[in-house]
Amino acid sequence: VPFLCFFLSGASGFVFEVIWSRKLSLVFGASTPAISSVLSAFMGGLALGSWVIGRKVDRLKFPVLVYAAMEAGVGLFALLVPFIIDYVYPPISRWISSHGGNSFDVFSLLRFFVVAVVLLPPTFFMGATLPLLTRHFVRQGGELGQRVGALYAVNTFGAVAGTFTAGFVLMPTRGLAFTNAAAALTNVALAVMILLARKKLLGNAWPTSWRELLPEREPPPPAAGDPEPVADAAVLSEVDEPSSPGLRRAVLLAAAGSGFAALAYEVILTRALDMVIGSSVYSFTTILMAFLVGIGGGSAVASGLLRSRVRPGVAAAFGLALVAMAAVAYAVYGNRASLMVFTTCVLLSVMAVLIASTA
Repeated sequence: VPFLCFFLSGASGFVFEVIWSRKLSLVFGASTPAISSVLSAFMGGLALGSWVIGRKVDRLKFPVLVYAAMEAGVGLFALLVPFIIDYVYPPISRWISSHGGNSFDVFSLLRFFVVAVVLLPPTFFMGATLPLLTRHFVRQGGELGQRVGALYAVNTFGAVAGTFTAGFVLMPTRGLAFTNAAAALTNVALAVMILLARKKLLGNAWPTSWRELLPEREPPPPAAGDPEPVADAAVLSEVDEPSSPGLRRAVLLAAAGSGFAALAYEVILTRALDMVIGSSVYSFTTILMAFLVGIGGGSAVASGLLRSRVRPGVAAAFGLALVAMAAVAYAVYGNRASLMVFTTCVLLSVMAVLIASTA
């Protein structure tokens, strides 16, 4: 049930990104700053939700029920977004255009603030779902690294399916309103699914008051329905933070830099593809799908490496073989495409060795 929920959750979430990007482009234009504003607000809401709930998730007694509430919140807020964009944003956009002054920076900042106000609530709830389901998996016991990696991969491939369905199937044939309503109802259906499966997920445990869904002062004891409540400490021991503060900061900076580069590439490539096939929903959908396939594939590979306990020497051997083939291709063709393939193979090989070293 959790894997199915996260697949459908990922699908509906990126259906919303495609829809809202398209609708907001009709208000603010399809320029690069407009696309950047939507992506920044969307990803910022995801990050904020994951950070806020992630800090409190260990003190939740029923994280899977809070997850259901978050999914319901996504669906309800998503139904309001088209109304706000159609009837509230146009006069605001005209006011920004006439009172934003001649400063491009001020104009862009005002537009971003307006976009963020409406996108923050639903994306906050979307971002909260990963730590909540992760906590549910931890309480069930098992290998945390591979479970989180598999969960993230399922969510990402669901996002690929949702992006394709929205951009190439539903929006061209049924329109924006129908596609948005279908995605919103999917989130509400996920919340209902969790409630229907509560016996399987929680056993006999059930809150007697809505206050039991709020974070407690101390982490709660394992629920009665947890199959292996003693596994928490063993699972959590796998993810002990590095003892060196400098190493922790380096890891966080590396993760932030990776996200910065990925989203920058997405904006740049979307703009470049606009010049080839025009500024349409198809160009944004194509780039978004390509990035999601890469992210989901990388997460699945990392999860597989953690599960199979591949030795660093084996990973290095396969990586060197891949690099050698790419080097031969570059020696034969000597063009930019072969150089890009060679560079990509080197980076992938290094990443595989690093992942295998931590398994």
